Amino acid sequence: MKDCFDAVFIDAEKTEYYMYLQLMEDKLHRGAVVVADNAGILASQMKDYLNHLRNSGKYKSQFIRVGEDGLEISVKL
Repeated sequence: MKDCFDAVFIDAEKTEYYMYLQLMEDKLHRGAVVVADNAGILASQMKDYLNHLRNSGKYKSQFIRVGEDGLEISVKL
């Protein structure tokens, strides 16, 4: 894809979330929002993705509980 994005929702194979983020990271505007589904109960399958969002210094990221699971909501800095 050639376009840049202001918001992205990821809901796919959890072990591939980090790969998806890497493919689009340079296409995200500053302030773009990235929302990842199932970041609570399946967090162990998303460790590389969550680690990058929380520790790279490129995002402000927070887990939001929704029912028994939740979303990781991140804003690109």
